[in-house]
Amino acid sequence: MNEEIESLKESGEIHTVSSLIRFLNVLIDSLCFSAIYNLVVVGFSVIHLKIPPAYTLDHPNSKDLSDLLKMHMNLVGYLILNSLNFLYYFLMESTRGQTFGKILTQTIVVNRYDEKPGMGEIALRTLCRFIPFEFFSFLYNGIGWHDRISQTYVRPARITKEDY
Repeated sequence: MNEEIESLKESGEIHTVSSLIRFLNVLIDSLCFSAIYNLVVVGFSVIHLKIPPAYTLDHPNSKDLSDLLKMHMNLVGYLILNSLNFLYYFLMESTRGQTFGKILTQTIVVNRYDEKPGMGEIALRTLCRFIPFEFFSFLYNGIGWHDRISQTYVRPARITKEDY
């Protein structure tokens, strides 16, 4: 199907957006996601872990506990970051077909039939964003790996199937 999308794009039947617009989407989404993540981190810091009274700074095991807590928080932070990242893209694209970046650039995610993608397509699209270096894959022709694998693409929101 990827060859089909490429040939339709080259023939002008698929109106995908440019690499510059895709870059703007990523930039805006990164800023929005950072704000959301920071709000969650602040929320978690309000509900902080308390060190048991037996483990004070002068306790012989306090360094071990401190290292354990740091490791635990790094793991928790990593899981929170990636879970929120998945939820951000999955919830926004499965409900609206747009993230905040796509709303501002007036673009939308559609499947190969130029229809709203199903939940499975959006889930696959979102999971593919975790592929290393995937961020750079759309710079060449505006179609990233998360587009190719999930057989979805981003087009201007104002264009409908009737415009073809």
